Amino acid sequence: MVFGTGIATAIYFGGLITGCEPSEDLVEPLSWETWKIIQGRCGMDYLLGRNALNQSYITGYGENDARNQHSRWYARQLNPSLPNPPDGSVAGGPNSLEGTWDPLAQRLLGGCAPQFCYIDDIGSWSANDIAISWNSALSWGASFVAGQGTGAGPPASCSVRYRTIASTRKGFAAQVHVTNTGSAPVRGWELAWAYTGGQSVRGALGATVRQQGATVTVTPRRQATLRPGKRYTFGVVGVPGGLTTAAPELFRLDGAACTTR
Repeated sequence: MVFGTGIATAIYFGGLITGCEPSEDLVEPLSWETWKIIQGRCGMDYLLGRNALNQSYITGYGENDARNQHSRWYARQLNPSLPNPPDGSVAGGPNSLEGTWDPLAQRLLGGCAPQFCYIDDIGSWSANDIAISWNSALSWGASFVAGQGTGAGPPASCSVRYRTIASTRKGFAAQVHVTNTGSAPVRGWELAWAYTGGQSVRGALGATVRQQGATVTVTPRRQATLRPGKRYTFGVVGVPGGLTTAAPELFRLDGAACTTR
């Protein structure tokens, strides 16, 4: 495991370094779109502290963040008059290739398990370096995850409740309620969400459903106008993907994000 020499790959294919790599029989049926979402989130989770050390490798983010990366300018560990690295600086991270270790790593990290081969010390350039190549990949990864709907937006004018009412290894059934919480009627609407566990929808009750990759789009069977305060209910049935059966986290009504409950 070498985190510092492959952060772009690490963020994009999070399972390569995070332990999130599922078996081949689970990966094969997944669409490329679904795989990117799962691994993008997994990689960011790893960087922000979901790892063996509970260590955030991004300065200024998390309860136990890296602050003493190897740098000639951000050297507060050596000189209190100098600053720590600015928020958002990502450390190279665990490096288990002993042949590349600096003297400090050689002295302190001998015999470490791969994810434990890290020290937040300015003297460890082999495991705690900062570089533009690390942060350019971090910017890409953060932008990708933010694009899945984690950023703040205008107040929602819809609310969705997604409830799994039956689930086995061979299939699942869910009931979905969508409510217009705004002040204007919505006509000719469609509701969309993305499954992150490889689930596939096979049919719907009270709606027409189509799926492309991870994204599911539903339109009402009858083109009912969704008036303020009113709710439309439909059901979906499908098969699990093997990774997770968790309910979707983001729903969009005609492209606008809804609150969930």
